[in-house]
Amino acid sequence: MSTTNRDSNIGGKPSLRDQPGKVNILLVDDRPAKQLALTAILEELGQNLVVAHSGKEALRLLLRDEFAVILLDVNMPVMDGFETAALIRQRVRTEHTPIIFITAHNATDTHASKGYSLGAVDYIFAPVVPSILRAKILVFIDLYRQTEELARNEALFRRIFEEAPIGMALLDEGDRFQKVNQAFSAMLGYESEALGTMTHAAITHPDDRKRESKEAVRLARGEGAAASLDKRYLDKDGKEVWASTTTIRIRGTKGKEAHRLVMAKDITDTQHIQELERLTYQLQRTNAELEQFAYVAAHDLQEPLRMISSFLHLLEREMGPSLSAKAKVYFAHVTSGAERMRALVHSVLEFSRIDAESSEIGLIDTEDAVRREVAVLAETIAATRAVIEVGPLPSVRCSPAGMSRLIQNLLSNALKFSSKDAPLIRVAATASDGWVTISVRDNGIGIPPSQGGKLFILFQRLHTRNDYPGTGIGLASCKKIVENHGGRIWFESQPGHGTEFFFTLPGQCR
Repeated sequence: MSTTNRDSNIGGKPSLRDQPGKVNILLVDDRPAKQLALTAILEELGQNLVVAHSGKEALRLLLRDEFAVILLDVNMPVMDGFETAALIRQRVRTEHTPIIFITAHNATDTHASKGYSLGAVDYIFAPVVPSILRAKILVFIDLYRQTEELARNEALFRRIFEEAPIGMALLDEGDRFQKVNQAFSAMLGYESEALGTMTHAAITHPDDRKRESKEAVRLARGEGAAASLDKRYLDKDGKEVWASTTTIRIRGTKGKEAHRLVMAKDITDTQHIQELERLTYQLQRTNAELEQFAYVAAHDLQEPLRMISSFLHLLEREMGPSLSAKAKVYFAHVTSGAERMRALVHSVLEFSRIDAESSEIGLIDTEDAVRREVAVLAETIAATRAVIEVGPLPSVRCSPAGMSRLIQNLLSNALKFSSKDAPLIRVAATASDGWVTISVRDNGIGIPPSQGGKLFILFQRLHTRNDYPGTGIGLASCKKIVENHGGRIWFESQPGHGTEFFFTLPGQCR
């Protein structure tokens, strides 16, 4: 054991805390012989024994260092042990430091009672039994070390609690908040003081309270050390905040649960993404089912429609001479309706195939694709005396069937919605940032601004069938084809001065 007297402990000397592994014991006695005897007894403990020769000196030492226990003589001049003990207890830092009175005085019960009333933990009379004194001192050394370890653990827990990137809250048995960290307050928008007046259930979504209550009961019964739950909180504004929570129980005395520690991580964004993915999956499945239905329905309708048209023609040929003028008109309407239905069914069938065809993407020679469609429309072009100008067109990445439908629909519309003048159609393109923008411009009747919103909607028509025949599927198909390839389609128009359609597709190097 190292022994330090008053000369080495006062006046700017290094603190005794700099000696790791040892605790400090303060011996306060004014008689050298007694100091020497007690030092010899306590030497076996291997701790730092600090000797003070008076109560005043002891008080100064206590201002600088911490001690596991104080051995205090009762009878000292100027300031006796009782007075010194009273002053020690008045200081916050030393109010709980154990004090053992050691005296050779033939003390009465009154003396001992006074010592205990001043906070002494023991009162020992001389002659001292060495083994008993050492045993008692060891108890307080162990207690001091345990207290120090507890303080370090509490400081570490407090730091982890306060600085944790996830929300943490300490709840009492009544579900009331005892302490919350900054992350928990920020997650819900509450000040920690406001949460201190609330219960945990009060900020939990009503639909999740029952589930959480069951988990709390399970923990209280000792069925597991922790409970994990994805739940919803309600923030200060009443909005839902999804959190992944883990609750652990902190036992009190005799195994009784004293607190619950809740750790909560905000997963609102993740939950929204999962919900979006779920809805996207449902939408994709529904679309696939609708496309399959449209394909099957359109395919199966073709045969009966073909049969109706065939028999109508046979009836007209067989009974034509005997039909009245009115009956012939009726026949014409029925035949026309059947043909329109066949055209509509064919268009629906083509529309339903777009998604499947969009997976067959390859590099398309755009100029060649346009010239092929011009050749297909040669009869209409000749009949309308149309002029089609095709500029230099870079290659694009697209499905062959998709490109064919795109060009055919846009050229057909430009020819169909022409003005009194002969149609003049220009096909051009520009390339930028890996994308190619293709435009089809005409000098036709144009599109009123008020009608533009309907243009790409399935079955929407801007004109009657008597004025301009069609199914109302062409531009909707164009939009679907372009968007399936990651592009977009739009138009610019001025009534009476023509329309220009634009669409983008990935270029050769994208």
